[in-house]
Amino acid sequence: MENMSKHRQIDTRFWSDSFIVELDPLDRYLFLYLLTNEHNNIAGIYELPLRTMAYETGLEPEMLKMMIKRLEEKVVYFEGWVFLKNFIKHQNIESDTVKIGIRDNFALVPEKVIRYICPIHTISIPYNILILIPILKLILKLKSKSILKEKTESRFAPPSLEEIKTYCIERKNGIDPNQFIDFYSSKGWLIGKNKMKDWKAAVRTWEGRDKKENPSSPALKNLAEILKDKGVTK
Repeated sequence: MENMSKHRQIDTRFWSDSFIVELDPLDRYLFLYLLTNEHNNIAGIYELPLRTMAYETGLEPEMLKMMIKRLEEKVVYFEGWVFLKNFIKHQNIESDTVKIGIRDNFALVPEKVIRYICPIHTISIPYNILILIPILKLILKLKSKSILKEKTESRFAPPSLEEIKTYCIERKNGIDPNQFIDFYSSKGWLIGKNKMKDWKAAVRTWEGRDKKENPSSPALKNLAEILKDKGVTK
């Protein structure tokens, strides 16, 4: 986000708008604040924790919750994010620069916030945000893939030496656990260019290769005996 001052133009008919007229003075003040505060952007969607809102307006958090509820016709507040339903209506959406700015700001929004806003509130938004829906769907798709990738990668944890020893003894494969762990540790637990996902599968691959390359090797003996001979186990 650019760290520079921004200008907001407020229509002079703001004060005579039927929605505004029905609000009490404090609600009008809050709505005007949500439109003009420095956290807002060209997309009208931005992160604003309740504590920050309270500090900047001087209003108590509990009061703000009730006031935001009264503004729900024009404002969505979810998980600390503000979405001004009609804000993009007043932007020059025919401009490619504006479209890119709107897209880029939406790209910063968490997936759960976009999902909350789009299916529930799209119909009530009287502007051409429909042209942005394919972009938002793409953003959601990319975010989902990224999250899935992070979860997949986070599942793997390098095994301990004891875990490898135990598994090799169970399989009686004759693999030296120290050699195995030293080899993959030096490679950052990568197999080729990819992060290892299953170290047990790597052990099985290792033992298969060992048997193929050297059929007469100790790999055909009981690992417990080999480790004992080497003084690794008692």
